[in-house]
Amino acid sequence: MQNIPPSAPPTESSSTKHKSTAATLGGLLAIIAALAAILQFMGVAHFQDLFIHPTPTPKPLPVIAEQTYNGPSPGCDTSTDPSDIFWTLAGAKGTCVSNGTILVQTDLQYVPGIFFAAANGYQLASDETLSADFVFNPQSTVNVCGGFETRHNKADGAGYGFYICTDGNWFILKYTRQGGTPVVLSSSTSATQETPSTHYSLVVTVSGSNLQMAVGNGQTHSAQDSDFTLTEADGIVMSEESVITTYQPSDTDVSMGVNNFHYGQA
Repeated sequence: MQNIPPSAPPTESSSTKHKSTAATLGGLLAIIAALAAILQFMGVAHFQDLFIHPTPTPKPLPVIAEQTYNGPSPGCDTSTDPSDIFWTLAGAKGTCVSNGTILVQTDLQYVPGIFFAAANGYQLASDETLSADFVFNPQSTVNVCGGFETRHNKADGAGYGFYICTDGNWFILKYTRQGGTPVVLSSSTSATQETPSTHYSLVVTVSGSNLQMAVGNGQTHSAQDSDFTLTEADGIVMSEESVITTYQPSDTDVSMGVNNFHYGQA
């Protein structure tokens, strides 16, 4: 059964339409001419000037006072931390133990970790060095990666990720401003893969557009990118390797231990 279409509206004669259109255009032109005269009197020579708003130049925040910071158990010794920094968990829970901090993923959708951030009114150094020791569960049924995120922007999730994985693979990623989508800047090959292990030391240095990660007793790997320059926070992060370069959630929650964290202004 076909639906019945609505009745067509009555039509006007051609001459009536032309007269109506001419009258309407004449009225609009008169209004535009009057408006132009008023704007010119006010000093606005071009209509587009009304819609041009210069983009304000962001004022750089002062960098935290600490040239270096050491956290044997990251996020656990906050009572002695300086007032211009703080630690916050994201997608993970943390447990303080005698020789470090154990992180366990609680949110499968996002990259989990613990973030070292500047207090309101401050920022971390754009050029910096981060280091720590990472311990992974030898009973894990999946390959787990741990490392750092640098030059992290809280509003859009942008930043750079540096990961070493239990099978020896490594990744240098860029998390874009479009929702933190990962883009691979550099990654391991058969010639550059590290020795598989459940215990790694990692040193990451960002200086200008130079992004570098050095694996203890291993190799140094690098990439170039200049999209992000400011640092609101740095993260100690982890991921299941199978989803590290995708936008997909993890299949299982991962965990790792971390100790001997170091931050230094480069």
